[in-house]
Amino acid sequence: MKWLVIIPSLIFGIGTFIPFFKKDHWFFRLWEFPRPQLLFIKTACLIGVILVLEISPLMVFLVLLLAAALLYQIKKIFPYTFLGKKESKWIKESHEDQQISLLIFNVYMHNKKFQKTLDLVERENPDVVMLVETDKKWQKALSGLKDHYPYFIEYPLENTYGILFYSKLPIQNARVNFLVEKGIPSIFAQIQLQSGQWIDFYGIHPTPPIPPENDRSTERDIELILVGKKALRSKNPVIIAGDLNDVAWSKTSRMFQKISRLLDPRKGRGFFNTFHADYFFARWPLDHIFHSNNFLLAGIRRLPHTGSDHFPILASLQFNPGKEKVQSYAGLSEKYSEVLEEKLEAL
Repeated sequence: MKWLVIIPSLIFGIGTFIPFFKKDHWFFRLWEFPRPQLLFIKTACLIGVILVLEISPLMVFLVLLLAAALLYQIKKIFPYTFLGKKESKWIKESHEDQQISLLIFNVYMHNKKFQKTLDLVERENPDVVMLVETDKKWQKALSGLKDHYPYFIEYPLENTYGILFYSKLPIQNARVNFLVEKGIPSIFAQIQLQSGQWIDFYGIHPTPPIPPENDRSTERDIELILVGKKALRSKNPVIIAGDLNDVAWSKTSRMFQKISRLLDPRKGRGFFNTFHADYFFARWPLDHIFHSNNFLLAGIRRLPHTGSDHFPILASLQFNPGKEKVQSYAGLSEKYSEVLEEKLEAL
Protein backbone atom coordinates (compact mmCIF):
# COMPACT_ATOMS: atom_id res chain seq x y z
CA MET A 1 0.00 0.00 0.00
CA LYS A 2 2.83 2.40 0.86
CA TRP A 3 4.55 1.88 -2.49
CA LEU A 4 1.27 2.54 -4.31
CA VAL A 5 1.51 6.02 -2.80
CA ILE A 6 5.27 6.55 -2.92
CA ILE A 7 5.89 5.62 -6.58
CA PRO A 8 3.18 7.85 -8.16
CA SER A 9 4.16 10.68 -5.82
CA LEU A 10 7.76 10.52 -6.99
CA ILE A 11 6.85 10.17 -10.67
CA PHE A 12 4.33 13.00 -10.81
CA GLY A 13 6.15 15.21 -8.32
CA ILE A 14 9.43 15.09 -10.22
CA GLY A 15 7.62 15.10 -13.59
CA THR A 16 6.31 18.58 -12.88
CA PHE A 17 9.78 20.00 -13.16
CA ILE A 18 10.96 18.06 -16.22
CA PRO A 19 10.00 20.93 -18.61
CA PHE A 20 12.58 23.06 -16.77
CA PHE A 21 15.21 21.32 -18.88
CA LYS A 22 15.80 23.18 -22.15
CA LYS A 23 15.19 20.11 -24.27
CA ASP A 24 12.98 19.83 -27.35
CA HIS A 25 12.54 16.06 -27.13
CA TRP A 26 8.89 15.07 -26.86
CA PHE A 27 9.37 13.49 -23.42
CA PHE A 28 10.33 16.84 -21.91
CA ARG A 29 7.62 18.82 -23.70
CA LEU A 30 4.81 16.33 -23.04
CA TRP A 31 4.69 17.25 -19.35
CA GLU A 32 3.54 20.77 -20.27
CA PHE A 33 0.22 19.57 -21.68
CA PRO A 34 -1.82 17.94 -18.88
CA ARG A 35 -1.23 20.50 -16.11
CA PRO A 36 -4.89 20.55 -14.90
CA GLN A 37 -4.96 16.74 -14.80
CA LEU A 38 -1.62 16.62 -13.01
CA LEU A 39 -2.97 19.08 -10.47
CA PHE A 40 -5.70 16.64 -9.46
CA ILE A 41 -3.37 13.64 -9.52
CA LYS A 42 -0.81 15.34 -7.28
CA THR A 43 -3.51 16.51 -4.90
CA ALA A 44 -4.61 12.87 -4.55
CA CYS A 45 -0.97 11.82 -4.07
CA LEU A 46 -0.46 14.43 -1.37
CA ILE A 47 -3.57 13.29 0.50
CA GLY A 48 -2.39 9.68 0.18
CA VAL A 49 1.07 10.52 1.53
CA ILE A 50 -0.41 12.27 4.56
CA LEU A 51 -2.92 9.50 5.30
CA VAL A 52 -0.85 6.41 4.53
CA LEU A 53 2.77 7.14 5.38
CA GLU A 54 4.19 7.52 8.83
CA ILE A 55 6.19 10.61 9.66
CA SER A 56 9.70 10.05 8.32
CA PRO A 57 12.31 11.88 6.19
CA LEU A 58 10.78 10.26 3.07
CA MET A 59 7.27 11.37 4.04
CA VAL A 60 8.44 14.95 4.67
CA PHE A 61 10.33 14.98 1.35
CA LEU A 62 7.25 13.78 -0.56
CA VAL A 63 5.00 16.34 1.12
CA LEU A 64 7.39 19.17 0.24
CA LEU A 65 7.89 17.86 -3.32
CA LEU A 66 4.16 17.54 -3.99
CA ALA A 67 3.35 20.87 -2.34
CA ALA A 68 5.95 22.62 -4.51
CA ALA A 69 4.64 20.81 -7.60
CA LEU A 70 1.05 21.82 -6.81
CA LEU A 71 1.98 25.47 -6.33
CA TYR A 72 3.88 25.47 -9.60
CA GLN A 73 0.96 23.91 -11.51
CA ILE A 74 -1.47 26.41 -10.01
CA LYS A 75 0.81 29.28 -11.02
CA LYS A 76 0.88 28.05 -14.63
CA ILE A 77 -2.85 27.53 -15.13
CA PHE A 78 -4.20 30.27 -12.85
CA PRO A 79 -4.17 32.98 -15.59
CA TYR A 80 -6.65 30.86 -17.57
CA THR A 81 -9.18 30.57 -14.76
CA PHE A 82 -11.97 33.08 -14.14
CA LEU A 83 -9.87 34.48 -11.28
CA GLY A 84 -7.04 35.49 -13.61
CA LYS A 85 -6.62 38.92 -15.15
CA LYS A 86 -8.42 39.36 -18.46
CA GLU A 87 -5.93 40.13 -21.19
CA SER A 88 -8.54 40.95 -23.85
CA LYS A 89 -11.22 43.37 -22.68
CA TRP A 90 -14.88 43.13 -23.59
CA ILE A 91 -16.34 45.61 -26.03
CA LYS A 92 -18.41 48.39 -24.49
CA GLU A 93 -20.29 49.36 -27.63
CA SER A 94 -20.97 47.12 -30.59
CA HIS A 95 -19.92 48.32 -34.05
CA GLU A 96 -20.71 45.54 -36.50
CA ASP A 97 -18.80 47.09 -39.37
CA GLN A 98 -15.62 46.76 -37.27
CA GLN A 99 -16.25 43.17 -36.17
CA ILE A 100 -15.02 39.83 -37.42
CA SER A 101 -16.12 36.38 -36.25
CA LEU A 102 -13.89 33.36 -36.77
CA LEU A 103 -14.63 29.66 -36.52
CA ILE A 104 -11.51 27.51 -36.10
CA PHE A 105 -11.86 23.73 -36.30
CA ASN A 106 -9.56 20.72 -36.62
CA VAL A 107 -12.02 18.40 -38.35
CA TYR A 108 -9.92 15.19 -37.96
CA MET A 109 -9.19 14.02 -41.50
CA HIS A 110 -10.69 10.54 -41.02
CA ASN A 111 -13.94 11.99 -39.67
CA LYS A 112 -16.64 11.52 -42.33
CA LYS A 113 -19.40 13.50 -40.65
CA PHE A 114 -19.16 16.27 -43.23
CA GLN A 115 -22.77 17.37 -42.83
CA LYS A 116 -22.29 18.09 -39.13
CA THR A 117 -19.59 20.60 -40.01
CA LEU A 118 -21.76 22.17 -42.71
CA ASP A 119 -24.64 22.43 -40.24
CA LEU A 120 -22.31 24.00 -37.68
CA VAL A 121 -21.12 26.67 -40.10
CA GLU A 122 -24.69 27.42 -41.17
CA ARG A 123 -25.87 27.68 -37.57
CA GLU A 124 -23.03 29.88 -36.31
CA ASN A 125 -22.70 31.89 -39.54
CA PRO A 126 -19.17 33.22 -38.89
CA ASP A 127 -17.39 35.68 -41.17
CA VAL A 128 -14.36 33.42 -41.50
CA VAL A 129 -14.00 29.64 -41.32
CA MET A 130 -10.66 27.86 -41.10
CA LEU A 131 -10.59 24.07 -41.11
CA VAL A 132 -7.43 22.01 -40.69
CA GLU A 133 -6.65 18.32 -41.23
CA THR A 134 -8.62 18.61 -44.46
CA ASP A 135 -8.03 16.37 -47.48
CA LYS A 136 -9.64 16.34 -50.93
CA LYS A 137 -12.70 14.50 -49.59
CA TRP A 138 -13.28 17.34 -47.16
CA GLN A 139 -12.71 19.91 -49.88
CA LYS A 140 -15.31 18.26 -52.09
CA ALA A 141 -17.82 17.77 -49.27
CA LEU A 142 -17.58 21.42 -48.21
CA SER A 143 -17.56 22.92 -51.71
CA GLY A 144 -21.05 24.33 -51.10
CA LEU A 145 -19.57 26.80 -48.61
CA LYS A 146 -18.31 28.84 -51.54
CA ASP A 147 -21.90 29.92 -52.24
CA HIS A 148 -21.81 31.96 -49.04
CA TYR A 149 -18.06 32.37 -48.65
CA PRO A 150 -16.84 33.67 -52.01
CA TYR A 151 -13.28 34.31 -50.86
CA PHE A 152 -11.23 31.24 -50.06
CA ILE A 153 -7.87 29.49 -49.86
CA GLU A 154 -7.91 25.73 -50.36
CA TYR A 155 -4.87 23.54 -49.80
CA PRO A 156 -6.08 20.00 -49.09
CA LEU A 157 -3.48 17.37 -48.21
CA GLU A 158 -3.56 13.67 -47.44
CA ASN A 159 -1.03 13.96 -44.60
CA THR A 160 -3.47 15.49 -42.03
CA TYR A 161 -2.06 19.00 -42.56
CA GLY A 162 -4.40 20.34 -45.23
CA ILE A 163 -6.06 23.74 -44.71
CA LEU A 164 -9.36 25.10 -46.01
CA PHE A 165 -10.10 28.79 -45.45
CA TYR A 166 -13.37 30.53 -46.35
CA SER A 167 -14.36 34.16 -45.87
CA LYS A 168 -17.42 36.29 -46.44
CA LEU A 169 -15.21 39.34 -46.18
CA PRO A 170 -12.94 40.35 -49.09
CA ILE A 171 -9.35 39.10 -48.97
CA GLN A 172 -6.17 40.08 -50.77
CA ASN A 173 -2.54 38.96 -50.92
CA ALA A 174 -3.64 35.41 -50.06
CA ARG A 175 -0.91 32.79 -50.09
CA VAL A 176 0.12 29.40 -48.76
CA ASN A 177 3.48 29.28 -46.97
CA PHE A 178 5.82 26.51 -45.88
CA LEU A 179 7.69 28.29 -43.13
CA VAL A 180 9.60 25.38 -41.63
CA GLU A 181 8.72 21.95 -43.03
CA LYS A 182 7.78 20.66 -46.46
CA GLY A 183 4.22 19.39 -46.44
CA ILE A 184 3.24 21.53 -43.42
CA PRO A 185 1.46 24.60 -44.83
CA SER A 186 0.32 27.78 -43.18
CA ILE A 187 -1.77 30.50 -44.77
CA PHE A 188 -1.72 34.27 -44.87
CA ALA A 189 -4.42 36.64 -46.07
CA GLN A 190 -5.39 40.24 -45.57
CA ILE A 191 -9.09 40.48 -44.70
CA GLN A 192 -11.15 43.62 -45.15
CA LEU A 193 -13.71 44.48 -42.49
CA GLN A 194 -17.00 46.07 -43.50
CA SER A 195 -15.59 49.41 -42.35
CA GLY A 196 -12.82 49.11 -44.96
CA GLN A 197 -10.06 48.32 -42.46
CA TRP A 198 -7.62 45.62 -43.56
CA ILE A 199 -6.28 43.09 -41.07
CA ASP A 200 -3.52 40.49 -41.38
CA PHE A 201 -4.58 36.91 -40.74
CA TYR A 202 -2.24 33.96 -40.21
CA GLY A 203 -3.59 30.42 -40.05
CA ILE A 204 -1.20 27.76 -38.80
CA HIS A 205 -1.10 24.06 -37.88
CA PRO A 206 2.44 22.95 -36.95
CA THR A 207 3.37 19.38 -36.09
CA PRO A 208 3.00 18.21 -32.46
CA PRO A 209 6.00 17.02 -30.44
CA ILE A 210 4.64 13.50 -30.18
CA PRO A 211 5.78 10.33 -32.00
CA PRO A 212 5.22 9.37 -34.76
CA GLU A 213 4.49 12.95 -35.89
CA ASN A 214 7.71 14.42 -34.55
CA ASP A 215 10.23 13.40 -31.90
CA ARG A 216 10.95 17.01 -30.96
CA SER A 217 9.19 20.34 -30.61
CA THR A 218 11.79 22.36 -32.54
CA GLU A 219 9.83 22.67 -35.80
CA ARG A 220 6.61 23.61 -34.01
CA ASP A 221 8.38 26.14 -31.82
CA ILE A 222 10.23 27.71 -34.75
CA GLU A 223 7.00 28.09 -36.74
CA LEU A 224 5.34 29.88 -33.83
CA ILE A 225 8.37 32.13 -33.41
CA LEU A 226 8.53 33.00 -37.13
CA VAL A 227 4.81 33.81 -37.31
CA GLY A 228 5.11 35.82 -34.09
CA LYS A 229 7.92 37.89 -35.62
CA LYS A 230 5.81 38.50 -38.74
CA ALA A 231 2.95 39.71 -36.52
CA LEU A 232 5.31 42.05 -34.70
CA ARG A 233 6.40 43.66 -37.99
CA SER A 234 2.87 44.03 -39.34
CA LYS A 235 1.48 47.53 -39.83
CA ASN A 236 -2.10 46.21 -39.78
CA PRO A 237 -4.16 44.70 -36.96
CA VAL A 238 -3.28 41.00 -36.63
CA ILE A 239 -5.08 37.74 -35.88
CA ILE A 240 -3.26 34.41 -35.62
CA ALA A 241 -5.34 31.27 -35.28
CA GLY A 242 -5.24 27.54 -35.66
CA ASP A 243 -4.41 24.23 -34.03
CA LEU A 244 -0.99 25.11 -32.62
CA ASN A 245 -0.44 21.65 -31.12
CA ASP A 246 0.66 23.49 -28.01
CA VAL A 247 -1.11 24.42 -24.81
CA ALA A 248 -1.71 28.01 -23.79
CA TRP A 249 0.48 27.81 -20.66
CA SER A 250 3.58 26.29 -22.27
CA LYS A 251 6.97 27.99 -22.40
CA THR A 252 6.70 28.26 -26.20
CA SER A 253 3.25 29.85 -26.13
CA ARG A 254 4.42 32.43 -23.61
CA MET A 255 7.48 33.16 -25.72
CA PHE A 256 5.25 33.47 -28.79
CA GLN A 257 3.13 36.10 -27.03
CA LYS A 258 6.16 38.04 -25.90
CA ILE A 259 7.56 38.09 -29.42
CA SER A 260 4.29 38.89 -31.21
CA ARG A 261 2.73 41.17 -28.55
CA LEU A 262 -0.60 39.47 -29.27
CA LEU A 263 -3.31 38.89 -26.68
CA ASP A 264 -5.02 35.68 -25.62
CA PRO A 265 -8.79 36.14 -25.09
CA ARG A 266 -8.98 33.02 -22.89
CA LYS A 267 -6.98 34.56 -20.08
CA GLY A 268 -9.29 35.32 -17.18
CA ARG A 269 -12.15 33.41 -18.84
CA GLY A 270 -11.33 29.70 -18.85
CA PHE A 271 -9.34 26.97 -20.55
CA PHE A 272 -11.67 26.46 -23.55
CA ASN A 273 -10.22 22.95 -23.93
CA THR A 274 -10.58 21.78 -27.52
CA PHE A 275 -8.78 18.41 -27.45
CA HIS A 276 -9.57 15.54 -26.84
CA ALA A 277 -13.30 15.85 -27.56
CA ASP A 278 -14.02 12.19 -26.76
CA TYR A 279 -12.30 12.00 -23.36
CA PHE A 280 -13.43 14.52 -20.74
CA PHE A 281 -10.57 13.56 -18.41
CA ALA A 282 -7.85 14.25 -21.00
CA ARG A 283 -8.53 17.68 -22.44
CA TRP A 284 -6.43 20.79 -22.93
CA PRO A 285 -6.48 23.93 -25.13
CA LEU A 286 -4.74 23.18 -28.44
CA ASP A 287 -6.76 25.46 -30.76
CA HIS A 288 -5.99 29.14 -30.36
CA ILE A 289 -7.01 32.61 -31.48
CA PHE A 290 -4.59 35.45 -30.71
CA HIS A 291 -5.11 39.09 -31.65
CA SER A 292 -3.32 42.44 -31.57
CA ASN A 293 -4.23 44.92 -28.84
CA ASN A 294 -6.34 47.11 -31.14
CA PHE A 295 -9.05 44.44 -31.02
CA LEU A 296 -11.54 44.03 -28.19
CA LEU A 297 -13.48 40.85 -27.52
CA ALA A 298 -17.14 40.55 -28.52
CA GLY A 299 -17.45 36.85 -27.66
CA ILE A 300 -15.69 33.52 -27.41
CA ARG A 301 -17.18 30.02 -27.19
CA ARG A 302 -16.20 26.40 -27.49
CA LEU A 303 -18.75 24.81 -29.79
CA PRO A 304 -20.38 21.36 -29.46
CA HIS A 305 -18.82 18.04 -30.43
CA THR A 306 -19.05 17.69 -34.22
CA GLY A 307 -17.52 14.29 -34.93
CA SER A 308 -13.85 15.25 -34.62
CA ASP A 309 -11.36 14.62 -31.83
CA HIS A 310 -11.30 18.44 -31.45
CA PHE A 311 -14.04 20.83 -30.47
CA PRO A 312 -14.52 23.87 -32.75
CA ILE A 313 -13.90 27.29 -31.23
CA LEU A 314 -15.59 30.55 -32.22
CA ALA A 315 -14.45 34.08 -31.39
CA SER A 316 -15.76 37.51 -32.33
CA LEU A 317 -13.42 40.48 -32.25
CA GLN A 318 -14.02 44.19 -32.77
CA PHE A 319 -11.40 46.55 -34.15
CA ASN A 320 -11.11 49.58 -31.88
CA PRO A 321 -8.18 51.75 -33.00
CA GLY A 322 -6.72 53.80 -30.18
CA LYS A 323 -9.59 53.09 -27.81
CA GLU A 324 -7.79 50.94 -25.24
CA LYS A 325 -4.34 49.51 -24.88
CA VAL A 326 -5.11 46.26 -23.19
CA GLN A 327 -1.57 45.12 -22.56
CA SER A 328 1.74 46.91 -22.29
CA TYR A 329 4.79 45.29 -23.86
CA ALA A 330 7.95 45.01 -21.78
CA GLY A 331 10.08 43.34 -24.45
CA LEU A 332 11.83 40.00 -24.47
CA SER A 333 13.65 39.05 -21.31
CA GLU A 334 17.23 37.83 -21.59
CA LYS A 335 16.02 34.29 -20.87
CA TYR A 336 13.55 34.31 -23.74
CA SER A 337 16.08 35.89 -26.11
CA GLU A 338 18.52 33.06 -25.39
CA VAL A 339 15.86 30.41 -26.02
CA LEU A 340 14.88 32.13 -29.27
CA GLU A 341 18.46 32.14 -30.54
CA GLU A 342 18.92 28.47 -29.61
CA LYS A 343 15.82 27.42 -31.54
CA LEU A 344 16.73 29.44 -34.61
CA GLU A 345 20.21 27.88 -34.63
CA ALA A 346 18.71 24.40 -34.31
CA LEU A 347 16.59 24.85 -37.44
